[in-house]
Amino acid sequence: MEKRYIHKQGHIVWVILTGSAVPDASGMVMYAIAQIQDITAKKNAEAALRQEQEELHNLAGRLIKVQEEERKRIARALHDDLSQRLAMFCVALDLLRQSLPASFCNDFSRQHGIAAKIVHEGDLRKFLRWWESLYFEYYRKQWAT
Repeated sequence: MEKRYIHKQGHIVWVILTGSAVPDASGMVMYAIAQIQDITAKKNAEAALRQEQEELHNLAGRLIKVQEEERKRIARALHDDLSQRLAMFCVALDLLRQSLPASFCNDFSRQHGIAAKIVHEGDLRKFLRWWESLYFEYYRKQWAT
């Protein structure tokens, strides 16, 4: 069995205590044999290993948290950049509308309103589908004439 003793100098000593009874011919115990093995170094190494594993676990948890925060920061930065670019696109569309002849303005104003709504929603896929349809519609009209 493992036991913990306090040394006379005050530090803890861990031991494995093994004991056996030695009987005589009639089965009566003549004497006992005990063996004590110092396992303090082993116990200290196990405690150090547990502490290192706990620190490693905590460090891995902090690393995951920092990575997630960085992903969120990058996602915000990309979203903000995209939103700004789309807003500038709407401004450019508005400037373009102002320079178009009156015959184009009604259709263009309707399309500009759609673009502004999509930009406000922040849906890039929807915006790209809208832009693609507008592009093909424009060239379809050009080819038809």
